[in-house]
Amino acid sequence: MMKFLFIPLLLAFNCFSAEKTQPDFSKILKSYDKLYNAYLKQNHDQVKKSAGSLLEEISQVNDDNISKALNFSKKKLEAIQRSSQLIDSYDALNIVSQALFATAKKYSKLKGYSRYYCPMVKKYWMQPAQMKKTNNPYAVKTMPHCGSKK
Repeated sequence: MMKFLFIPLLLAFNCFSAEKTQPDFSKILKSYDKLYNAYLKQNHDQVKKSAGSLLEEISQVNDDNISKALNFSKKKLEAIQRSSQLIDSYDALNIVSQALFATAKKYSKLKGYSRYYCPMVKKYWMQPAQMKKTNNPYAVKTMPHCGSKK
């Protein structure tokens, strides 16, 4: 009889503990938003500063799996900080965006964000779902709304 009571309790505990251990990506996503908006404004100094803030948030992640998944992103954020021109950092933003999206989707409940792709520049980014139009951070002046949700 004790065995029959123990198994449901164990299962219930696992369900609750799994939900509690869901990592909170809200600070990381807020930092990503600042980086994304700096690209939309074409403000290179703000892009570098925002990349540093996002790097700091990612560095504070305590989960080993998430840290490993975002390790390469940290190197790309450092590359953004060192970039001499905005255009030099676009490849790094593409990689950071894809890694954040995939990691947040796998390890957290990613809500309020969509992944976009521009076939003209062949790059991805994330943008808040509340934005009605596609806002391409790579071609702000030439193709600001080029891209589609993926």
